[in-house]
Amino acid sequence: MLRKLISNIFQAKSLIKAIPIQQFSTTPIVAAKTVAKNVPKGAWSYMDLPKETRNRFPRPSETKRVKTHGWKTRMSTLHGRKIIMRRILRGCHELSH
Repeated sequence: MLRKLISNIFQAKSLIKAIPIQQFSTTPIVAAKTVAKNVPKGAWSYMDLPKETRNRFPRPSETKRVKTHGWKTRMSTLHGRKIIMRRILRGCHELSH
């Protein structure tokens, strides 16, 4: 069993050496385009994606909470955008419900 494990390791090692280096892009621009296609651009790329709602949705209190403190409601008013910016500057992971 140990002999088979060692032989598998050496076979994998020889396969890794057989891959040509020119096959992969070394320029950072091309590598970044291939790795991050669907990632948001700019400073927002470091933010977490919004969390899913709780399992018991839609209860009346949960619906009211989302309507009152939700992302769309916050972004629709000036003071709501100030709240979002304050939470960004404070470093909160969840900006709204």
